[in-house]
Amino acid sequence: MSANWLKMIGTAEMPCPDPYVLKVVAYTRTRKPSVRPGDKLILYAVGGFKTIFAVATVTSHVGRSRPEWWPGQPDLLERFPYCVEIEYEVNLRPPDGVDIGAANLEGHLPAIRFGNTHLSLSEEEFVYAAAKLREKATKLLFPAR
Repeated sequence: MSANWLKMIGTAEMPCPDPYVLKVVAYTRTRKPSVRPGDKLILYAVGGFKTIFAVATVTSHVGRSRPEWWPGQPDLLERFPYCVEIEYEVNLRPPDGVDIGAANLEGHLPAIRFGNTHLSLSEEEFVYAAAKLREKATKLLFPAR
């Protein structure tokens, strides 16, 4: 059975890039994260944007970060030792994302501020947040006239 996760992208010192187009997400833990292929992710832009901006599915087992994922930044290879590959269902630019409160995920803010790289989401939380992101993507693709 797959799990649902809120995955933080970026840090307070190194905010989420705009746009975030990598086909991988990284983890800072010293232990391998328990994320598995088939797990669902809601990506949250840490730093300046503070929005959820993507729905993705994990497509690989947890592996070691690769230098080609961090070109010219060998320190990031050490800081983010584990990665998984992902496939996007929705991927908005972080400033176009959905406010975490509007997605009913504000209860996770203390754990985000504490520095967790990922947090478990209930099925209901995931479904609601994913629906909000799909709705936002539709509005951006087909603006009202």
